[in-house]
This record gives sequence, C-alpha cells and structure tokens, in this order.
Amino acid sequence: MTEQEKFNEAYWLSFQPEVRVLQQIAGGDPKRQQLALELAQSATHKIDCAIHYFGLDPFLTMKQRLYYGYKWTPNIMQPAPIWDTNGWTSMMDLALMPAGAIKNSIDLADWPAYNPPKPPLPPDTSASPSDVWLSGTMRAIRNGDLSPVGTTWKDQTGKIWTKTARINPFGTAQWWQVEA
Repeated sequence: MTEQEKFNEAYWLSFQPEVRVLQQIAGGDPKRQQLALELAQSATHKIDCAIHYFGLDPFLTMKQRLYYGYKWTPNIMQPAPIWDTNGWTSMMDLALMPAGAIKNSIDLADWPAYNPPKPPLPPDTSASPSDVWLSGTMRAIRNGDLSPVGTTWKDQTGKIWTKTARINPFGTAQWWQVEA
C-alpha cells in the first residue's frame, strides 16, 4: 500500500459513517454535492469543500495546501479566508485557525479513527449574531459562529435575519440577510 493509499484510508476513517458515504459517490456528481451540503448544514460534520464536495483526492489536496504553506482550511460552512481581517496569510498560522476549520496535514496521527462526540449545544440566539453591517440588508458572520445555514434571528426592531451561504472555490461565503 502506498503512502497516498494509507493516508486516504486513514483520512476517510477519521470521519463519521455518514461522511464516509461521500467517497463512494463520484466527484462532480450532484448527489455527492447535495449530500455534502446536507451533512455540513447539520452542523455536526466538518465538510472539506475540495475533498468532500468536489471529490478531490485527500492526500494530493493536503499535500498541495501544505506546499503553498496553508496550515488550515475553512470547512464548507465557514467564510472563505478572504473575508478574514488578516487576509490569506491567516491560513499559514495554526494559532489563527478558527474553531471548526480543517487542519491541513498528511501526518496519520492527525487523522485518528472516528469516535462519536457528545451532541452539540444549540446556537445561542439571544444576542445579535453580528455587529458588522455589510449593507443595509446584510451583516457579517462573527468568528466562531457555527450556527447552521437557515438559522433565523429576530433583532430588537423585529426584523428577521436568516443565515445565508453561497459556495465558491475557496469554501463558502456566509452572511446574515434580513428577510424582506
């Protein structure tokens, strides 16, 4: 078994059984992409856009990221690093890796076999999800906001805000959008 085959096996075994199903569906297949999004939106799975959604090889993807100096990658439900105040360079520093991001590594020790975690706590909707306005109808996502896309929040004026996302090649752009 080659280094690549050993890594790919360990990589896939480090995920929940629901996520492992993705490797059996061809890359580019809309069924794979839909399942990857559903798993990501459940907020209990870290989905790698390149590997899980597009179907790229885990070993080769991690090696390429490491070659460019990227220590971590946002999961598919996190904002792309371009939105980060530190810019792209933040991906080169593990100290700046946000919760829920994916560590780029080809070290098998970083990909232990999956053990079920405790159920996640529901998101706190008692406070404003964002204080940063992008426009009159959009607010930025706060670092560490792991609430699933589709979550709603009612502000003090009675406006309803919905967490929204759009996929791009670097991950997912997310924001809070006010309902019309």
